[in-house]
Amino acid sequence: MKKTNYFIFITMLITGLLYCLWLFTAYAQTGNERSARIDISSENKFAFTKVKSNGVVTPDPTKGWIAHLDLRALEGKERGKWQEMWVEFTPEESGFTVINIRGAYYNDLNVNRHEVWIDDVSIEGEGSEIKNGSFEQIDFQDSPIGWFWPVPSKDSYSTNGSQARTGRNCILVWHDAPIIQRIGVKAGNKYKVSAWFKTY
Repeated sequence: MKKTNYFIFITMLITGLLYCLWLFTAYAQTGNERSARIDISSENKFAFTKVKSNGVVTPDPTKGWIAHLDLRALEGKERGKWQEMWVEFTPEESGFTVINIRGAYYNDLNVNRHEVWIDDVSIEGEGSEIKNGSFEQIDFQDSPIGWFWPVPSKDSYSTNGSQARTGRNCILVWHDAPIIQRIGVKAGNKYKVSAWFKTY
């Protein structure tokens, strides 16, 4: 009797593990994971204190801090819902902070980009501002004024109002194709950068 119970237990355990592995593999292959990410770093390597976010915040020795928010976990069954992500920080020195907005890193980026739409970027804090946070102003190269866009693409810049949260324009980003802006900050002041994301 004991041997039979042991055999049943082992069989159920192996079956459960195989099922979990199948679910993980199936989910990973779909590329359905979508996460927002805001990186903050300083040009002259000063530190940030009191860093917090409505997502998960982790320090990065080379980039400052990374704030990460799982969009799919929040939206549930409602795909394509705009969600706000924010990160607060206090610089220890005055200078320039680089705001880098992108999708999160995944191991299968060579197959799935895990893209997310972004709109309405803003900042709260004395002596600082985000330029063209809604991406409505466009230069002669059809790029958003005030932003550094390392991997520009017409397919990633929606300007017809079909995707935007407000206005007509928004940007599609992923880990290797971020949108970046450099902002001035003052030592000891608290700043809050926020952006709105939705899944692609």
